Amino acid sequence: KELFEDALQKIHSEYMDGKKLTYRQLVYSALKGAVGKLDPHSEFLDADSFQELQDDTEGQFGGVGLVVGMKDGQVTVIAPMDDTPGSRAGILSGDRIVKVAGKSVDRLPLPDVVKQLRGEPGSTVSLTIERPLTGALKTFTLMRAIIQMEMVKDINGRKEFPLDENKIGYVRITQFGEKTSDELETGLQKLKGQGMKALIIDLRGNGGGLLDRSEEHTSELQSPCN
Repeated sequence: KELFEDALQKIHSEYMDGKKLTYRQLVYSALKGAVGKLDPHSEFLDADSFQELQDDTEGQFGGVGLVVGMKDGQVTVIAPMDDTPGSRAGILSGDRIVKVAGKSVDRLPLPDVVKQLRGEPGSTVSLTIERPLTGALKTFTLMRAIIQMEMVKDINGRKEFPLDENKIGYVRITQFGEKTSDELETGLQKLKGQGMKALIIDLRGNGGGLLDRSEEHTSELQSPCN
């Protein structure tokens, strides 16, 4: 403990930019380093990161409704979510986000860009997109809304859950969160009601989530066709 406190004191007092660092920043950095040494699945979360995790697992947050990812090193819209500010404004899959709030997002990590897009429902954010097909730039000012994430979907990305001609059902679980259990139960009941004989469970791209929820879903899926 004394070694740790002494090191923090020396960094703060003797490092050339030490005065720009708070003790909180130094302690958080040290904790992130320590926890990061445990295994690839362990991470120290500060207050903002913890809130983002809660938003994701609860399936509800303030934002503009754009699913984004990195493509060729650029922040790209994978898909606008239905009936959200992003989709209503006319933003399309493949559009590249070049600015948020008037500032370039070039070279910013994807989580930092996502953090800028999210915010209190009712607040506004501007983003500039480039449409690759035309090269045109367009700036949108969007009012953030409460975004509801769907964690269980059918083969068409919807909530209809049709069977194929062989009575085989399909569910895609995108994440294990607070709403996943109820959504999965609803989907299974729809499939069973149509006489489902077999079930495909798609977990591709599932980023994980709450351990207790994943264990709960395992028990739900033991005998889905009875």
